[in-house]
Amino acid sequence: MDYGELYLESAKKQFLYYKTLGEKAMEQVEPEQLFAAFNEDSNSIAVIVKHLWGNMLSRWTDFFNDGRRKALA
Repeated sequence: MDYGELYLESAKKQFLYYKTLGEKAMEQVEPEQLFAAFNEDSNSIAVIVKHLWGNMLSRWTDFFNDGRRKALA
């Protein structure tokens, strides 16, 4: 196994760990609480998860073009 494969295996394990941790945390609240924000300056759990999903999707599927695309936006 080369260094790239080792890195990807390690990254996948870490992502799975944090995914599981997040899912366990969200299981502790009622479904409607996922969409409630603490105050007008904060985000709900659902919004935070949506942002994390979008950020990881762009970082891991279009890594080389992501920074350039954001700079042009």
